[in-house]
Amino acid sequence: MNVQQNNMAEFIESYYDLNIKQQRELEAVLLGYEACRPGHHFGPVMRPYHLLHFITAGSGILRIKGREFSLQKGDVFYIPQDEIAYYQASATDPWIYYWCDFCGTGAGNIGEQFKMAAPEQFVLRGINTLRCAAEIQKAAELQKVSAAGFFYSNSVLLRVLSFLMEDIAERVEIPHVPTLAERIKYHLDLKYAENIRIRELAGHFGIHPNYLSQIFSEAFGISPKQYLTSLKLKKAALLLATTDMPVSAIANSLGFEDPLAFSKVFKKAYGVSPTQYKS
Repeated sequence: MNVQQNNMAEFIESYYDLNIKQQRELEAVLLGYEACRPGHHFGPVMRPYHLLHFITAGSGILRIKGREFSLQKGDVFYIPQDEIAYYQASATDPWIYYWCDFCGTGAGNIGEQFKMAAPEQFVLRGINTLRCAAEIQKAAELQKVSAAGFFYSNSVLLRVLSFLMEDIAERVEIPHVPTLAERIKYHLDLKYAENIRIRELAGHFGIHPNYLSQIFSEAFGISPKQYLTSLKLKKAALLLATTDMPVSAIANSLGFEDPLAFSKVFKKAYGVSPTQYKS
């Protein structure tokens, strides 16, 4: 795979400022690469975002939390947000590395998964760094800050993280595997606006409708049909209270076959008709 073997490039994603980025789920901050000079170092320094460095050639060291790690091609080092760290290229075989820095409310959870997968906590070894580097290089060479650059750099971040998670998948203990009942509930939460039939839903999951109703009721104390109706009515009440949509349009948008059937179900649950509730 052909990746950059000299010089340095970096894209600073500043379409939104750092304060906004930190309040969102996950966003790219910096993407870049450098073929370091012998002995080139950085730090000790603390940064307000998370850092991942992918080493594609050469070697160097990382110092963090009172520990020192010797690093080389195929290694990735992780520096958490607000953690003081120092890293330095070898004086005789300086490294080439690519970085992908990110922040957000979900960034720490991603970092924790990396740390769980690494016996050395801050270092992941045996990673296909060239694959990640090829993606980062494209973003690093973006020429200007723009809406297009914002979306592209974040797509690169997600792609690089997907590559990394693929490489460490066998090392990470999955904290929770959704049960079948939870998967069914998620499907209802996602598809509530469609005209869902329990028999068709059971077919989607490859189980009998009676079994579907049984496991759902045991897990959540309500039948799937009751849950779906309740979910639709809550969404309907919100639309009636906050929009100018006609009752017929609301009924249709929530998968009810006709406004009259919707009105009957709504009145039974709320004690008033949708029109009365809206006014």
